[in-house]
Amino acid sequence: LARALAPIIRERAAGHAQARRVAPDVIAAIRQAGLFRVLQPQRWNGFEMHPQVFADIQFELGRADMSTGWVYGVLGCHNFQMGLFDEQAQIDVWGKNDAASIASTFQPGGIATPVAGGYRFSGQWKFASGCDHADWVFLGGMLDGEFLTCLLPRDQYEIVDSWHVSGLKGTGSQDILVKD
Repeated sequence: LARALAPIIRERAAGHAQARRVAPDVIAAIRQAGLFRVLQPQRWNGFEMHPQVFADIQFELGRADMSTGWVYGVLGCHNFQMGLFDEQAQIDVWGKNDAASIASTFQPGGIATPVAGGYRFSGQWKFASGCDHADWVFLGGMLDGEFLTCLLPRDQYEIVDSWHVSGLKGTGSQDILVKD
């Protein structure tokens, strides 16, 4: 399937660099082909395949356009990681939409403050590749000197248009801003 998508991806590569993100229709074609489900748990309609299959797909997409391969790798690997989270987190992410995708930036760009029922979280993170196509984001944070991975839905963060670079221009690796 990845090879079948290569011509359209190759055709769109220059546009990805110019737009500074992978085109939504390319992401939709990858999603339609089921490629984001390769590492997703079967109980959430994923294929739960071997990581080598995922790597082979990423390499094939990357041959057509490095930015597309990179974004696929980032968004696609999080389905495996999400499967390691507790049951409620998985329900929150995939309960209403088992095709939901997750971007990330794990550098500790924010501070978590404990509050009743969770944490108050604020900060700005760099390099969230493919975030324009994601429904959720994993963010790194600090709490009392310990590193946390925090999971936020799209309505709880802003994407800051900051990706003005010379390489992998099409990855859309924008900043993520969280205010309280």
